[in-house]
Amino acid sequence: MEKVKLYYIVGPSNHADSGYWLYDYLLNDGYDIRTYYLRKNDKENYLKVKSPLRLLLIICRVLLFVKKQDKILVYDNDTTGIYIGLAISILRPSLIVLKINCMANSKERLYSPLKRVFVRRAYKHIYTTVNNQTIADIFSNFLDLPSLHFIPVPDSLANLGEEISKISDFEDKNYIFMGGASNRDFSLFVEVAKQLPQYKFIAVTFEKYKHIFLDAPTNVEVKYGIPVEQFLQTLANASLLFIPLINNMQGGQLVIFQGALSQKPILTTDTVAIHTYFTDSSISLTPMGDLDSAVEKVTGLMEDEEQRKLLGQAAYNQILKFTPEKIYETYRSKLLNISKLQK
Repeated sequence: MEKVKLYYIVGPSNHADSGYWLYDYLLNDGYDIRTYYLRKNDKENYLKVKSPLRLLLIICRVLLFVKKQDKILVYDNDTTGIYIGLAISILRPSLIVLKINCMANSKERLYSPLKRVFVRRAYKHIYTTVNNQTIADIFSNFLDLPSLHFIPVPDSLANLGEEISKISDFEDKNYIFMGGASNRDFSLFVEVAKQLPQYKFIAVTFEKYKHIFLDAPTNVEVKYGIPVEQFLQTLANASLLFIPLINNMQGGQLVIFQGALSQKPILTTDTVAIHTYFTDSSISLTPMGDLDSAVEKVTGLMEDEEQRKLLGQAAYNQILKFTPEKIYETYRSKLLNISKLQK
């Protein structure tokens, strides 16, 4: 495979340090990598601070130095990729932007009629990974672009296995856990807790969602902005992970991966994205926004310890198919070798 220089534009600075799997694999594979950090992490509260000016300066530097055969690899949110794609389309249309994991929340939120014009122009110069072929077809049809711009590559477990291996206490402490923030159906979580006062529920998220839990019943405990180690320990002591979602295409994967690696049973929303990773026998699914179904599924699992163990083991066995080694081979063959598809 042709080895070219990669201009690696990445979000939090620790993503491209030695601990981040993709950077390591690219380096070991012989790529010449020039890295640009978009954000800095606040180690106190784990908030990420965006800098539009920093992004503009990075785009200018990349456009100044990049050669036609080089590639621009973006590992950040969709907005970053779109800005870079637009700049490329105007100033250096011969270049290609490779984007890791298109995370559009919905057509309505990201692709309003006005935004769609700019998004479509940007994506003419972007080749992005998506979770599966169904999502690739959705974007291809909506933006009226060739399907080759949307490349099915599942998310990797990255270094999550190392994080989970540091936990020694996986005792079941008889509560239902929800963690994270992206596309979570917090309202449904609270409503299920109201219907099931006999069970304890613990949610871990950020302060900005505090208003949603103001009317939460007394059987709900909420922790805000806790350190990663404490987050994982809270997950590890749960009886059940309940991750309700409000989006059909993305959301919840990181916490669901952490739960599967911890051999915890998982109940989540039946979405297009989740079927990339789990079979029907390795995860429990409920229709989006369906309170009655969620209450029934939570009750059934909490009352059946043996079923929880079987589901947790099945989730663990299934998620091991998405190790960094296996996913990187897909990156190499489908994304990094994309130059032959240049316009």
